Amino acid sequence: MKKIVIIGEKNVGKSTLFRQIVSKYSFSKDKKVVSPKINYTEKLIKIENNLYNLIDTPTFLFHPQNEIEKVGKKLLEELLARSDLII
Repeated sequence: MKKIVIIGEKNVGKSTLFRQIVSKYSFSKDKKVVSPKINYTEKLIKIENNLYNLIDTPTFLFHPQNEIEKVGKKLLEELLARSDLII
C-alpha cells in the first residue's frame, strides 16, 4: 500500500489538511479523527478505488536542540525515505 506523508513546520495546517482529506476519503465508517500535536497519526483512505495510508507527522525540526529531537528527526527522515508521496 502506498504511503502519503504530510510534513511541515509548526502551525502550518498539517493536521487540518489531514482531517479534511480523511473526512472526504476515509475508507472506514469512522471518519472522525483526533490528531495529536506531538505524535503522528495514520488513517486508511480510498481515492478512485486505490487505498493509501495517509500519515500526519509531528513538526519537522530543521535544527534539533537535544537528543530526543534528534531521534525524532531521524525517525521522520526514515519515514519520508519510505514514502510514495510527500505533501
